[in-house]
Amino acid sequence: MKNEEAEKWLSRQKRREALKSAKEDIVAMLMLWGVLITIMFLQYVWEWWRG
Repeated sequence: MKNEEAEKWLSRQKRREALKSAKEDIVAMLMLWGVLITIMFLQYVWEWWRG
């Protein structure tokens, strides 16, 4: 009985860690996209302001 409980707890921990890393990946991707979009937007504004 104790062994089963330990296995359940371990799988729960693994699932939690997997979710955490997935969230971190999503945050990193969003930050990357945000930076890219900001750069493109600034380039557009710069061209418009000069032109």
